[in-house]
Amino acid sequence: MTLPYFTSMVDVTQYLVDLVTANQDDLGLLTVYYGAQEIIPKFPSAELESIFKSRTLYATHQYELIFRVGILVLIEPITTSTEKRKEAEQFGEAVQDVIDADRKFGGKLINSFITRIEPGRVLRANRPMMRAVQLTWEGLSREEF
Repeated sequence: MTLPYFTSMVDVTQYLVDLVTANQDDLGLLTVYYGAQEIIPKFPSAELESIFKSRTLYATHQYELIFRVGILVLIEPITTSTEKRKEAEQFGEAVQDVIDADRKFGGKLINSFITRIEPGRVLRANRPMMRAVQLTWEGLSREEF
């Protein structure tokens, strides 16, 4: 019997991208990207990037898989600090609510959830500093061998 779970980091990250994209209007996001972008033409935007996939022995002929994905929501270039920080925190919590509503990825994961929300700033080459919030998502799966 083959387990019905995701085993590919690409599949997991793409599922998250599709989930955030399907809800981008409700979240107030103008663009959603798979991976970091050098040029962000519209704000607010989200970038989702695979961080790692780990495998450990779980049982006879089974691995336990842990996936980690980073979600960076770029609000806009910084003009004032207080108002945009609050907005970044609100974006982070809204994205968490959307992602945590589908913890099992339609039956393709055992469980998943946002583990961290970190408001802050992002500085990229030749760009003004941007207000942002970084979310960390983790998912649990199994794989037979």
